[in-house]
Amino acid sequence: MRWIYVVDDSPLFVNRVREVVDELPEAALLGLSDNLKDAWMEIREWKPDIAVVDLQLGEESGLVLLRRIKKELPDVRVIMTTGSLFPQYRERCLQAGADGFVSKAGDPARELARALRACMEG
Repeated sequence: MRWIYVVDDSPLFVNRVREVVDELPEAALLGLSDNLKDAWMEIREWKPDIAVVDLQLGEESGLVLLRRIKKELPDVRVIMTTGSLFPQYRERCLQAGADGFVSKAGDPARELARALRACMEG
């Protein structure tokens, strides 16, 4: 079983993530947070296999959490998400160590399922 932790402040997107994870028999949702402080405390304690982190959480940047996870918990895979259409965000996330990137525009459920499977496979 692969444990997934979600950090996002959009209830709509969180519900989409739940639906995607529910369709993956080898994955389960471990926890949810809508802010960096609580997310870091729980990720550090629970050590999920994969964290799905929104790039922009109100005034906070998910890049801060991404860098912290990669520095202190390098075995946790991180998929970054954003509703922004700026292509440079993808590059910034991947350069910061993200294992995957999903745009919330278009068909995020399909892209997220693909990214989760890729992280679970290796």
